[in-house]
Amino acid sequence: MHWQSVRLNLKDKDIEALKAVNSEVIDHIEDEGSFYLKPAIIKKLGEELTRVTTEYDLFSRIIPRIDSSPDHYVVRLQHSDNEILNLPWNLARYGETGKMLGNIPRLYMTKSLIPS
Repeated sequence: MHWQSVRLNLKDKDIEALKAVNSEVIDHIEDEGSFYLKPAIIKKLGEELTRVTTEYDLFSRIIPRIDSSPDHYVVRLQHSDNEILNLPWNLARYGETGKMLGNIPRLYMTKSLIPS
């Protein structure tokens, strides 16, 4: 098993955007009293996570290697804000294939708080 750390060094505007979209998801669940997420709501969050991971080039060097390897990999996301860490990063898509990180069978994601 291989370990790789990814520090989420995000700009304040991107942190705010991620939190805003996540808040919409939470509001939908709480206000609607729904037992399921509407696809459009969760799609928006996935698109924002994809935008951030692409813009910051967070996974481009490691994901193609992980996706084509028979080995197992643990990617540890690091950030000082627990709300950012608790986002469903496995919804993010990478590369031209548009494959979700959560659909890579040998990829495990963990999260670690770091001091701000």
